[in-house]
Amino acid sequence: EESCLNFPYVYDVDKDVEGKDPKRALELLGVPHVVKNKKIIVEGEDAVALSFCLNEKVEGDDVLDIINRSTGIMIRDKNGTFIGARMGRPEKAKMRKMTGNPHGLFPVGDEGGKMRNLQCSLEKGKVTAEFSIFYCDKCKQETIYPCCEICGNKTTKKEYCQECEKYADEDCLKKNHRLKIKTPRGIDVKHYFKYALKGLGIGGYPEMVKGIRGMSSEESIPENLIKG
Repeated sequence: EESCLNFPYVYDVDKDVEGKDPKRALELLGVPHVVKNKKIIVEGEDAVALSFCLNEKVEGDDVLDIINRSTGIMIRDKNGTFIGARMGRPEKAKMRKMTGNPHGLFPVGDEGGKMRNLQCSLEKGKVTAEFSIFYCDKCKQETIYPCCEICGNKTTKKEYCQECEKYADEDCLKKNHRLKIKTPRGIDVKHYFKYALKGLGIGGYPEMVKGIRGMSSEESIPENLIKG
């Protein structure tokens, strides 16, 4: 169909839009235009685009869907969801340090002494702190890690019944006994240290390996000694 509009697209200020401010409307829309002899003129491709928009029947609230239906060109949504995040200046960020500058998040308890040294705990042979309880079905033994330090298999998390003073079973659950996911106990630190060295494939180690006094997390799962 031939358009009834002549190009360049011309608005007569005195006749077509008397009493209104079409120039301001075009400025707000971002339409390039010029003013000549009291007439607002939109030329070339800008005029074609404007006439198309003015004659197009718009239905719906989704702008992308309206554009796709109007132009016949499939335009995909590049970002369906936007997540805003505040970003500071990374180059000005300071290093975050923990008290004592530990090498790893493995508790050494009071046995680690003032310096929280793992070597002191090794000399005493144990570490007393709160630990979660895990059980390896393959090795048939308890551990403090979600993965067994001996075989590497995933372990099963256990709960401790305070009233029966044993691992919680179905009877404890039925009787609504008080259960704990962690308990204060002493562990054989030499055992975990031996398998950490074995996992790293080394025989020697530094004299000072600093840990933490204890864990404040809800589940009290220590970081593997291999990482530290």
